[in-house]
Amino acid sequence: MRDSFALVLARSRQQEALHGPGVRNRGDFEVTVPTENWRLKPESSPGYCAEFVCSRPAILAYIEPAYRAEPETEYEKALSLGRKLRDGLPVPSDTHEFRGSNRHGHDYWAFWGDAKGDDGPFFFGVSITRLGSRVVLLKFEGQYRMIGENGRALESHAFRSQADLFLGSVN
Repeated sequence: MRDSFALVLARSRQQEALHGPGVRNRGDFEVTVPTENWRLKPESSPGYCAEFVCSRPAILAYIEPAYRAEPETEYEKALSLGRKLRDGLPVPSDTHEFRGSNRHGHDYWAFWGDAKGDDGPFFFGVSITRLGSRVVLLKFEGQYRMIGENGRALESHAFRSQADLFLGSVN
């Protein structure tokens, strides 16, 4: 299902890691980085073509290499991968699932919500966006750190608003 896809950086990684929110051009597509706290990691984890970190709140965000989306069955396979990630969450709660067009008019499916893992509660999101004959998969993870109800509510709002912007930003 994976297409051999060469990641072409429009700028060097050092330039991309400059402070400030905004659009990051990944060659074949662009994503929006929500805040100035997000940084492009110099080395991505295996299986990802780009990885972002944010310390406040604690967020990891990933871009997977593009998948082929032609014919339609390949697009459905990519969607089933997103659903598999959704269904594998331990003890999901307060979830949101959406299918339609993202703000750039591209076919888009997204899911996000809270889950409980071995390291405590966390927020998880995934999106599948169709760009012509390719599909881009984005992942978003946030680790809850605050204990009090008010702090947890602030973290939850930050995770949801940043996930909404990032996961729906592929153009």
